[in-house]
Amino acid sequence: MALDTFFIRAFVSVALASMAICTCNISRKEGHLVVKCRKERHFPIGLPPEVKDLDLKGCILQDLSRSDMSKFKQLRSFIANGCHIRRIELGTFDDNLELESLDLSRNPDIEASLKVKTICHISQVNIRIKVLNLAVMNIGSAKFILILRCLEKMKLSALDLSSNKIGRLKDHIFGRLTSLLDLRLANTYPVNVRAFTNLTLLQTLRLGNNELMDFPNFVDKETNKTLLPSLTALYLDYNRIRSLPGEPVDLERLEFLNLRGNQMINITSAGMVKVLPSVKTLFLNTNTRFRLDQSSFNPNLIRLELRDCHGEYSWETRNIFRGLKNMVGLSVSNSHFNGKNKTLGYIFKGMTKLSYLTVDDCGIKEIPDESFRDLVYLKLLSLNHNKISSLSPVLFKDLRSLEKLYLNYNRLTLIRDGSISSLLGTLQIVDLSYNPYACDCNLLWFLKFYRKAEIVIANKNYKGAYMCLSPRELFKVELSSVNMTDADCRHLSLGTKLGISLSSVLVVTACFTLLVYRFRWYMSYAYFLLRAKRREARERNDGIEYAYDAFVVYNRNDVIWVKDKLLPVLEDTARLKLCVHDRDWLCGRDVMDNIVQSIESSRKVLLVVSNAFAISQWCHLEMTLAQHRLQEEDRNALVLVLLERIERKNITPRLLLQMRRQTYLEWTEDDPTGQRLFWKKLRRAVQKPVGSIIHGSSVHQQAPHIAEDSIAPLLGSSTVEAELATCEGNASEANILSE
Repeated sequence: MALDTFFIRAFVSVALASMAICTCNISRKEGHLVVKCRKERHFPIGLPPEVKDLDLKGCILQDLSRSDMSKFKQLRSFIANGCHIRRIELGTFDDNLELESLDLSRNPDIEASLKVKTICHISQVNIRIKVLNLAVMNIGSAKFILILRCLEKMKLSALDLSSNKIGRLKDHIFGRLTSLLDLRLANTYPVNVRAFTNLTLLQTLRLGNNELMDFPNFVDKETNKTLLPSLTALYLDYNRIRSLPGEPVDLERLEFLNLRGNQMINITSAGMVKVLPSVKTLFLNTNTRFRLDQSSFNPNLIRLELRDCHGEYSWETRNIFRGLKNMVGLSVSNSHFNGKNKTLGYIFKGMTKLSYLTVDDCGIKEIPDESFRDLVYLKLLSLNHNKISSLSPVLFKDLRSLEKLYLNYNRLTLIRDGSISSLLGTLQIVDLSYNPYACDCNLLWFLKFYRKAEIVIANKNYKGAYMCLSPRELFKVELSSVNMTDADCRHLSLGTKLGISLSSVLVVTACFTLLVYRFRWYMSYAYFLLRAKRREARERNDGIEYAYDAFVVYNRNDVIWVKDKLLPVLEDTARLKLCVHDRDWLCGRDVMDNIVQSIESSRKVLLVVSNAFAISQWCHLEMTLAQHRLQEEDRNALVLVLLERIERKNITPRLLLQMRRQTYLEWTEDDPTGQRLFWKKLRRAVQKPVGSIIHGSSVHQQAPHIAEDSIAPLLGSSTVEAELATCEGNASEANILSE
């Protein structure tokens, strides 16, 4: 056999060289000569006459004549797919009486009349042809009927008429092609299922890309029997089908169903088990809208494709594959696993017969150790294009049959000894390319494995597939160029150094925590003292010139108190300038603009709080804006005055928080002494201090005696005075809330 091949190759090479034509690929397959030619610009000459399979796909032939084909007496298969043929001589294949398979597809420029004459002539002469491909031949509806009548004389087992404009199929139009086993009508919209009457031997039907809105019903309404009793494979890919049929379609032998690229909404057990009970292979790729429940799939499934469906697998649907004990192949690529990896660790349990599993591009960062525990017969595992940064030493320990492992384009920096070494008894191919390796002593085991591995390391010969990204001195250095040995790694390992460093940090942290706890009260006192001094210095040295000393926020129900009592005391007596919205706001201006402008133009914001204030949305808005100013500038800008006891039902969380965080003044209606103290404290709160409040001085007056100093000022006080004022404010708050 080898000697014959040598002489044939030598003969062909000499012949082709002498004629100055391009060489073709010549080989033997199952004992007969196979020739494949690509991109030839004419029919190749000098080929041996004993060729049985001649493939000219993609060549530019233009014309095809009997003289081109006459010498190939033993030819059984001829492919002229996409050869730009314009003319076929009548009788071209008259000398090829052994021809069994003819492919003239993707030659739409052949003259219409020649198409019919040529095919009808072939049907009379080449009666042994069983497989005929006429896809993309620009066959119109009228020519299609004529050609189909001629084909009825042949005993075709496979016919491809895809992507022709043959129009709506008439009832029983394929009725005389009773020997058909494989019929392809992709992209021949529209489809009439009654056209398949009498095709009782048909096993494969392809109806992809036909804009089907519903799953076809192959039950003959006249006889109430199935039209295709022998159908085992049905292709309905890239249609617009939204759901499985709601009633039986009498496809009891259907084992393969392709629904890729449809618009499926949901898959239920009723649709799978009751309507399509015998399906074993199901393709649902690129159906991005459908939902699944816990019992969506037929327990008889052995292969399931859910790739590119963007499925969401959560803890609630963790049992979705639990009943598929016969499953051999599963793809869930381009999906998402919710539940902090719990779902991934549980979802493949019980699939003991699974041989092929693809989980590519699912955004996986970590893989639980128990994820593949039951997959003892798994042969191929693909986890490409994820975000996996580490592999547990026990992750693959139960995969006793694994032959191919793919982990390229992840974030693996380290491959530890044991993570894949447990697979070396069965593993044949491993792909760990395009990962950001850290080439230190922790990677030494893998470097040795990479250099002398007895298994195939995929992409090993591609530049940049296996590179170091750290440390800096080995950045973008190929693993094959890293000369690291055991002697280089005998010094203190990085792990030991890290352990010592972490231990030191923990000891220092513990000591610091104990010291902080021991002296926490002294530290708190020092913090508040420094904070008070810093705020006083800021207020004394504040170079901003404000238009108003305070912006008064009040409810309209309290306007009499503001005008008759507040303004005379603070403006006439204390010579302070207040911003009052009834008097100082510009007419015609937006309310929000007026509020913001007033707050920005005032050194303080004085809140006159009453029950009416507490239930007013506008008052709360003004208070909220003022609070934000306080936080942004880190200064005491708010002064609270309570005109009356606030009912519990009127106190909002924001107002309550402000009352708890800051001391406030209470107005006493019938107590002249209390009123005098109230006005004194209010003036001190609104006036801008110059001296140190910590040391008891103020620009307006010195503390005359000890009793007066013991009264804690409202704002800007020392830490001790603030504590006293806080106690006073909290006591008042307790009285208010007790109502």
